[in-house]
Amino acid sequence: MSEPSALRPGPAPDPPRGHGPRPAAGRARNWSLRVVTAALLAAAGLSMVSLGGTLTGVQDVPVRKVLLLGGTALFAVGCVITTRMLASDVERRLAQHGLRSSGVAVRIALNATGYLIVVVVAASLLASLLSISLQQFVLGASLTGVVLGIAAQQTLGNVFAGAVILLVQPFRVGSEIVVRSAAINGPFFGRVRSLGLTYTTLVTDDGVMMVPNSAMLAAAITVERIDDSADGEETVR
Repeated sequence: MSEPSALRPGPAPDPPRGHGPRPAAGRARNWSLRVVTAALLAAAGLSMVSLGGTLTGVQDVPVRKVLLLGGTALFAVGCVITTRMLASDVERRLAQHGLRSSGVAVRIALNATGYLIVVVVAASLLASLLSISLQQFVLGASLTGVVLGIAAQQTLGNVFAGAVILLVQPFRVGSEIVVRSAAINGPFFGRVRSLGLTYTTLVTDDGVMMVPNSAMLAAAITVERIDDSADGEETVR
């Protein structure tokens, strides 16, 4: 006798789609598409600026300003996105080869270089829009740089010291070190908990201590033990 239809097992349901890991080729293709799109956005911005520069008539002044402002904005956005994506990709590739800290330092350097180029180009384009002479632009940029450098001297020193520590790696996350520095009332013993751009976090007998990277770079450090299995925070986004 045949089995009732209500008790017969139905066909196996199809596996859900779209929830599995995407193939590496698909991720790489999407990444390349985003980079190309951002680069085209920057190129379109430069084209708008170039077109605005060809308009010299009095009646074309409003259109020229719109093209210059819009083109500068598109160029800045496209360059920033492209720089961040390329720098993050370089960091990821270095991390895959066991160079995580070096990848962080390279990413920081690439981002800083890209941002500097964007700022200089955008400022020069805006200076041309406002009919500012080259001498006035250079003088204003120099004075602004001096003022910002003096105001952020300590912060910039910590950032540069952090980049050197991440690149050279005199110690790692998980290392037990002795820091000898009169500037921070050393010596003291601690385990490296995390490495950041401005501070190095240590776990000592007295608790968690955040030491400025400039002080860590200038201190004499003895590495007592290196724990390669430690999972710390080596990046600052």
